[in-house]
Amino acid sequence: MLVSHRYKFIYTKTRKTGGTSIESYFERFCMHEGEFKQRHLRNEYESDAGIIGYRGPSVPANCKWWGHMPAKKIKESLGEEIWNNYFKFCSIRNPFEKCISHYEFMRKSKKTSLIQNLLLLIKHPNYTYEQIQFINLIKQRIILDSEMYLIDGEFCLDDFIRYEKMNSEIERVCNILSIPFEPEYIPSFKSKNRRKIANIEYFYTQESIDLVRELFAYEFEKFGYKA
Repeated sequence: MLVSHRYKFIYTKTRKTGGTSIESYFERFCMHEGEFKQRHLRNEYESDAGIIGYRGPSVPANCKWWGHMPAKKIKESLGEEIWNNYFKFCSIRNPFEKCISHYEFMRKSKKTSLIQNLLLLIKHPNYTYEQIQFINLIKQRIILDSEMYLIDGEFCLDDFIRYEKMNSEIERVCNILSIPFEPEYIPSFKSKNRRKIANIEYFYTQESIDLVRELFAYEFEKFGYKA
């Protein structure tokens, strides 16, 4: 998450939507001139220029600002005046692709239940074992992050960047904020996490399609993605 007092904007960071790349691009506008050095991981930063949430493997216990911080918590910490007067945005992505990206990121570290996998495999013997794991990982609901853009069930931001058009969307937001658009500052930190075979045809079955449609019903309607 980011707060720029210099340019009066707030960025809430969603999961698997290019959030780290977008965060990294805009965070130089949340620091004093000359302080910025691009890096994948970052300690919590706060000054009169702005705020950068902690970006690392696990959030420290005493952390005040962190990457995937819910919008409601950011609003409470900043106060009504800043929240209401700053331009607020996040990034979004097609839920079907978002879930694949989540699986690819988590597949080596987040294990699904062997018993659950076997039971589902018995029910659907035509599914591959990885399709079974994919379904059970989605069922864990870790990928759900509507708290980054909803407060009490209502959309609370002013705009959003679509992952599918990241560069042009970043440029559009830069124009809104009257800050320079310099695409050479857009990194691609996690682009190597995803295998070439990891696509919709490889992972999706009717059960996983129905599950994503159910879990992301709000996102399909609000952001106009085809369910």
